[in-house]
Amino acid sequence: MKLSKYDLTPIDEVYAAAGVKLSAPNLEEALAGSPLYVIEDESKVEQYKQLIEEEIKEVRLYSDIDGIVLKADSLGTLEALISALQREGIPIRLADIGPISKRDVIEESIVAQRSKEYGIIAAFRVKLLQGIDTSGVKILYNEIIYQLIEDIKKHINEIREAEKRRTFDTLILPGKIKILPGYVFRRSDPVVVGIEVIGGVIRPKYPLIKEDGRRVGEVLQIQDNKKSLERATKGMEVAISIKGNVMIGRHINEGDILYTDVPKEDLEILTNKYPSSITDDMREVIKEIIRIKRKEDPLYGLGLQI
Repeated sequence: MKLSKYDLTPIDEVYAAAGVKLSAPNLEEALAGSPLYVIEDESKVEQYKQLIEEEIKEVRLYSDIDGIVLKADSLGTLEALISALQREGIPIRLADIGPISKRDVIEESIVAQRSKEYGIIAAFRVKLLQGIDTSGVKILYNEIIYQLIEDIKKHINEIREAEKRRTFDTLILPGKIKILPGYVFRRSDPVVVGIEVIGGVIRPKYPLIKEDGRRVGEVLQIQDNKKSLERATKGMEVAISIKGNVMIGRHINEGDILYTDVPKEDLEILTNKYPSSITDDMREVIKEIIRIKRKEDPLYGLGLQI
């Protein structure tokens, strides 16, 4: 008669690679995934306890860095997840087995206040204990290791991109424009002219300076075929209005080159935090703006890697 998968046969010994079910007292206190040793001499019990504790400590981890919290159902899974995250360069604040506890949420709430992208609890086959407020953190559940890693990476990238967009909205970015001859539509404040963007980017509310460093007003509006634009980039020919007691023929002229007046702090944030967002044409504009601004401030742009 063929045995079903639920029928078990008692055995006295077992060899490597065999699957068995253990029956013993206090198994509910055993740690899933922990090593198992057979000890023939009871005098060595404490020695092996210490050995197991040391092995478990090598997998579990805690640090005070800004990183994610990782919870899994077994030590083997936890170890695999830690290795995968380390390969991806994702920092880990706490890694342990068992359900998501209040301590886990508190740890990540602290991290989220400083580094929002790492305010994550990644959970593999474990649940959240009841009665815990998780409003300050993001909990990601998945029962497939590689998919959980992908979910973590996606969430981090989304937060970073959102933060980048918010930061860019507050920065004055480097830009260079030329007032096109024959395209003066209004000569007095606000001046309305046709321009070509030579490099970088311009947006409404960006202050403008001449090649000698003198301020000549602020971009009021950008239009293309009577449609308002939020920005204009290299190669675009658009109409802009400039406000600030400026007049064609007195303060600026057809053919003039103008630059955005980039504050020192904004340039430092751009070059230090978002160097990958600096295009080749923007890089050249930055160099030109630095040369202009250093006439008044010798420290402007000093030490930046452009």
